[in-house]
Amino acid sequence: MVIPPGFPRRGVTMLRGTRYRTTWKAFGLAFAIALAPGLLQTEGSCGPLEVGEARLEILNVAVDGQDTIAFEPDEYVYEVMLPEETGMILARAVAMDPEATVHYSLSDGCEEIMGETLPAGGGLFVIESVPEGHSLMTIRVRAPEGKLGSYTVFFAQPEQCQ
Repeated sequence: MVIPPGFPRRGVTMLRGTRYRTTWKAFGLAFAIALAPGLLQTEGSCGPLEVGEARLEILNVAVDGQDTIAFEPDEYVYEVMLPEETGMILARAVAMDPEATVHYSLSDGCEEIMGETLPAGGGLFVIESVPEGHSLMTIRVRAPEGKLGSYTVFFAQPEQCQ
């Protein structure tokens, strides 16, 4: 086989020149036209669509009676700095869909410490203590139709100077 000058001798062969560029442009345009009807379909062909509202309407996290986050339904990650002596944490998670399932879990970053599925639509729950240092609360919302949403709250305690 004769390799024309300008082509790499090893690895991937790259085609160069205006003739090849024109061919690839025409091929790309033909490929896009051929795919356009499939891309414009409203239903996917790989399985059922996940529909429903899987967001929270309300998320309050109060530490020792003080609200700690400014909740926005389209913001999914929050950080809470805990005081050195943290008392009880009262949280409220209410889904936009009253039929959605709301589950929360608290972990130390490696394993789950506690968790519970709340009544349909969400509700109140109490975290009596968090591990020292850093911990993570995850709230998952599952719409009745199967769509899943998730919110994360990182709890951190300030380092103690000695």
